This record gives sequence, C-alpha cells and structure tokens, in this order.
Amino acid sequence: MKKKSQKGFTLIELLVVIAIIAVLSSIVLVSLNAARIKGQTAAIKSNLKNAIPKAELTYQNSSPQSYATACATLIPIINAINNSGGVAKCVSNNTSWAISAKLSSDTSLNYSASPDGVGTWDVADASVSSMNWSTANLTCSGLGGRVPSIEEINSLYLAQGSTHPGFQNWLYMSNTGYPGWPDSVYCFDMRNGTLGRIYKTSSVYVRCIK
Repeated sequence: MKKKSQKGFTLIELLVVIAIIAVLSSIVLVSLNAARIKGQTAAIKSNLKNAIPKAELTYQNSSPQSYATACATLIPIINAINNSGGVAKCVSNNTSWAISAKLSSDTSLNYSASPDGVGTWDVADASVSSMNWSTANLTCSGLGGRVPSIEEINSLYLAQGSTHPGFQNWLYMSNTGYPGWPDSVYCFDMRNGTLGRIYKTSSVYVRCIK
C-alpha cells in the first residue's frame, strides 16, 4: 500500500508569509498612530478654545479688571491637555495671558490660545534671516497668520522646558508693545528664557502663528 505524501510549507513560503504579516502590521500601526495624533491634536485645540471664555470671564469678574489670575482659573484646562497627550504651560499678567501646548509625541506640533484666539505655530521661522517689526507683521500676514504675543512665546518656551528644538537660539520678536516705549516691543531670548525690549526697527527672528 502506497503512503500518501504530506506536503507542507517550504521555508521560502513561510518567510514570504511572515514578511507579508510584518508589512500589514506596520501599516496598521502607522494608521493607528496617525489616528492617535489626530485625536490628541483635536483634544488640545478644543481645550485651548475653551480657555478663552474662561479667561475673559475671570477678567470681567476681577476688580480692578485684570488677567493676573487667569492661569489659576485655567488649571483644569491645563490638566486636561496634559492628560490628553500634550504638555501645556500658562503665562498671565495684568494685561494679557496665554496657554501654549505641544504634542508629547511630536515637538513640531505646537498650539497657543490667547485673547487673540487659538493658533497653530508655524513649523519654521518666517524667514531664514531676521527681520524688523514692520516686515514681521507683513510677512506673517502674507502667510495667513500673525506675530505672536510675548505671553504666547513665553508659554511655549515653558511648555518645551528649554529652547524649542525648531527655534534659533537667539532673540524672537513679539507683537506686544513695551509700556512707555511706543517705538519698542517685547522680545524673548530663546537662549535663557528671558524677556527684553527691542526697537521695532531692529531685526530679530520671527515665528508666525496661524
């Protein structure tokens, strides 16, 4: 009596199947990661949007009217951002406030909320070379954005914990006027996290918010 021959997978066939499974798994993981980032980004933007009316209500209810306690009021929103895959920091003073947040898994994704609204930081400086205040406003406007406030720059620096890896290690222009100096605005030193004054005619780096 003849024995039936048993045919199994060859080594090459097994390797091909394993390779196909690995490719499909990587595609699924990439898709899941993209979906996760999209969800985290949406949650951060939603929380930042909710921060604006809360901060304005704090301003209206304070006497005299001030934004000084805005950050304390916004702690629940900051915690919500931190729990949804982001890192958020807040800066407030008598005249303004801002929350800036980065996505933990991608430092190039940065967002801010302030009295000017919710915005996304551009991924690159407005120009390779530095520019003065007038040119900065025209450049950012042409890109569909604006020059950030000093509070937005400051809070982004705090969210990063140091100089943002995508920023130049130098001064950055803000759109916040310097009190008592109509020809000057605040600037932010990315080397050490300090605020300063700079003439509008001076040229420093600029990063737009859209």
